[in-house]
Amino acid sequence: MLFIGLLLQADAQMTVGNGDVLAPARAGLVQCYEPNELRKTCQSIAAYRQIQGARYVNQATVAVSPNGPVTLETVTEVVIRNDAVCGSIKSDEIAGGTLRMAGRPLDEDSARPLLERVRQSMAPLIGKEICTAYSPFKGALVTDVTIDGLAMPNGRQRVKWIKATDGYTVAP
Repeated sequence: MLFIGLLLQADAQMTVGNGDVLAPARAGLVQCYEPNELRKTCQSIAAYRQIQGARYVNQATVAVSPNGPVTLETVTEVVIRNDAVCGSIKSDEIAGGTLRMAGRPLDEDSARPLLERVRQSMAPLIGKEICTAYSPFKGALVTDVTIDGLAMPNGRQRVKWIKATDGYTVAP
């Protein structure tokens, strides 16, 4: 699941349940999903910029291919509701995304068919509200995901708040 969707671990855990789940983002940190500390990689990285109140812009970079260095960067609006980050992906946000191969943006002609395949694979999620809450688990944070209010127990991922300058990259 691409978009289902990062301070120090102890600080991040303190934000769970206090109604301010994106306080670390306002302090300049980003979320690393499924971090590999040895390789300094994440399956995805999510950065948040507050718009107003509980509304944020989420810039997400996700690994598209499990076998190669292809990533997709999208920008969506999200809102904090009941201690969870909630939003929905739209077709045009995928179509307007930036595909990169080994860190280099693909030209529009090369990217267009790949973005269409991503959009088709994401079709069951387009327009549905995806909410991600965070809870402590074995010294880390994990996600608790709902889609249109239904719990997705198989959507659980480890999350670590990191500095954007920590050298982490998105890779499978």
